[in-house]
This record gives sequence, C-alpha cells and structure tokens, in this order.
Amino acid sequence: MVRRTWGSCAGRERPILPSAVPLRPAAKASYRWVDALLLVTLVPCWIVAFALQVRQVVTSRLAWAPMYVSRPTGPESFPVVVGFRPDANAAETGLELGDRLVRAGGADLRGVGPIGVVARLEEQADEALRVPVAYERGARAGTVILPLVPVEFPWRLIPLTLAFAVVGVLVLLRLPGSRLARTFLLAALSFSFQWTFFFGGSRAQTYAWTAVLVVSTLLTFPLILRVPMLFPPEVASESGRLPRWPWAFSILGPIAFSWVYGFPLPPAIAGMKGRLIDRVGPMAESMDLCFVAEGESYREFLERSDLAPVVGAQRPAEDRRHLRRRRVQPEQYGDRRAHDPDALG
Repeated sequence: MVRRTWGSCAGRERPILPSAVPLRPAAKASYRWVDALLLVTLVPCWIVAFALQVRQVVTSRLAWAPMYVSRPTGPESFPVVVGFRPDANAAETGLELGDRLVRAGGADLRGVGPIGVVARLEEQADEALRVPVAYERGARAGTVILPLVPVEFPWRLIPLTLAFAVVGVLVLLRLPGSRLARTFLLAALSFSFQWTFFFGGSRAQTYAWTAVLVVSTLLTFPLILRVPMLFPPEVASESGRLPRWPWAFSILGPIAFSWVYGFPLPPAIAGMKGRLIDRVGPMAESMDLCFVAEGESYREFLERSDLAPVVGAQRPAEDRRHLRRRRVQPEQYGDRRAHDPDALG
C-alpha cells in the first residue's frame, strides 16, 4: 500500500474505510413502525419547508429585520426599539433606541410583539426589501423607509440542508429498525430544519418558520451528540441507556431564537451566537483527521492515534504504562529518528 501523509497520521499507511456497514441481525419488527411513522411525518414536512426555502432564495426574499423590539406592555401600546442586529447599520434604518413603532406598511403594530413585528415587516416589504415604517419619537412622529438585511449567500444553504436530509433518510432505509439509524435520522433532519430558512412572504409563513426554528434549535445539538454514543459499538453502553448531559446543549435554542427576535435573552447576549460560530468553524477546519482502518476496532484506532492519552486516562494505571511517552535522552534522539521517523511524532 502506498504511504501517504494524512493529517496527524503522517508517514503511516493511509487506512482504508470499509465499503459498507456490517449488517445487523434481524431488526426488531416492533420498531419498524416507528421508523415508518418518522418517515411519513417528518419527511413531507421537510419537503414543504425545503420547497419554500428554494422559492424564497430564487425570489431573493430572504432578509432579516434590522432591529429588535420589546414586547408591548398592553394591547394599546406600541413596540419599542431596544437594539439593532449586529449585521445591520443602525444609521441606515433611520430609527433610534426608544422609538415606538406605529405602522409597518399598511399593518398596524398596536399590541404586536417582536415575532409579529418581524412577520409584518417581511409581509409588507417590497421587491427591494424596503418597507415604510411610521414611528413616534417623544412627542414627534415620523416615517422611515426601513431596509431589511438580506441573508448573505442564501444559495449555500440549499446543498447543506438537502445533503443532511437525504443522507439521514438513506441511512434509516439502509438499517430499518436500528436505533443508531433512527437517532442519526433525527439528528440530520433537525440540523437540516435548523438551516432551512423560509421566513418572509406571508405572515403565516414566518410564524411557521419560527415554530420550526424553536423545535430544531432545541433538539439539534443534543441529538447530534447522541449519535457518537451509539457508534461504533465498542463505545455504546451495554445497558442501552444514554447519558442526559447532551440535553444541556438545548440552551442554544433560546440563544438562536434571541439572535433572531431579541428575546428572551438580551440582544447583546444573543449576538454571541455569531461570534461563537466564527470561532468554532476555523477550529474544526484545523483539526487533523485519522480514519479507522478496515478490520480495526475503535479502541485500536484511538490507541494508535493522537487520542491515545485520552483513552489511557480512562484505564487503570497498570494498563496505561504502554501509552506513556518515554523520556528520550538527547544522545538517543538521532538514533531513534534515523531508525523510525515517526517514533517522536
């Protein structure tokens, strides 16, 4: 086999990935109806959401409201501007903090909350994504032409959402009745739903997308973290019970919601969502990858990779001796490097 450099496995033979997942014993028939129920309920909903997303992208209607507003104190009060989106230019909006929004196009904003304000702005916006907004500032009234903030590169979301949904469905069809396949389907679809942007257009469409946003952001990260707890089999719990700590990541749901609507968390805290993604992305791209070789167990893969110290930390002290690095004397360095270039890697 040809020796190639591959991430942190430099100088080693490039492992070969198995061409197929080993077949499990006959799947329990009692779980097949659960798989069928998931497919007939979630997949049609995703198809509708995906079709709406494509339409919004084609018609260039995907845009964010540039400001955050407060919830009205009563049915006769108006929403008040409490902040601006990080990617919006506050000066271009013509609004200031504390302004009371009276109308958005032909829609009255009396007694309307943050979600309703965004839905009405999206509905009343023209083809240039601008909407006339009447406001009150102290004792003075005025009107501004409010520009919405277009979603940057909306086409990039199409292959992202499509790929995760298709792969999730194919995995479940490949392994019907499998708990792992079912968990992977839910994780893939929830991630796809999270990035299926179809807000805008009618008011009901924005409300529907908001419901999808809430559910998907609450479930995506916990479900994703459950998948590696089931695969490969060497790391799965013998009792079948999974830990509950992944559900702590449901906190990302309120953060994402607040990033869009400015509540229930303050806009400043919600703005951390974008900065968090900017930092996590480059970290993930810089990670070195090693693949599991054919016929190799997951623990053998960990032991030969850079994760060996992590595996050793979970073993008794006497089993960790062969994982500890031996101290190399300076006079021995040249000899070891000459015989085995990877010995000190």
